[in-house]
Amino acid sequence: MIRKTFKKYCLLAKTVDNTTVDRLMGFDFHARSQEVLLITEIKWQARKENRLPEFPSRRFKLKNLALYPRELQELLNLKTAMCPLCKVRLNTFHLRESHKVSVPGNIELLDLVEKESIKRRRLKLKKKDNLKVVGNLLRPYITSIKQVLSL
Repeated sequence: MIRKTFKKYCLLAKTVDNTTVDRLMGFDFHARSQEVLLITEIKWQARKENRLPEFPSRRFKLKNLALYPRELQELLNLKTAMCPLCKVRLNTFHLRESHKVSVPGNIELLDLVEKESIKRRRLKLKKKDNLKVVGNLLRPYITSIKQVLSL
């Protein structure tokens, strides 16, 4: 449910893989479920002993400083489109092997965008300028995929 809402909010295609969406969301389902389980056990023990529960302090992670440009959303959606020539869903492997187009995988794209965005953010670049520069890094990949789709 959370992923579906996030995909709609970010205008991502339904076919974008969950690992990419989880990384974009910055939400760790497993860690959160473990935390909820621990809190539930503490509450239950406190009820059994007729006392107020004492919760451990939450460990907050530093917020991700990366900014994701709209070009990333466009690229992720293009990479899940149907190939008009081969009638299969596009992915990094298919583009490289069948059409000789080199496009990094989703994880590599996210690594690239986060690294470049954080680097420019630390240089105190304005948000708009940061998004524009990082978005321009993705433009060549978008145009190469569009060329394959227009064949």
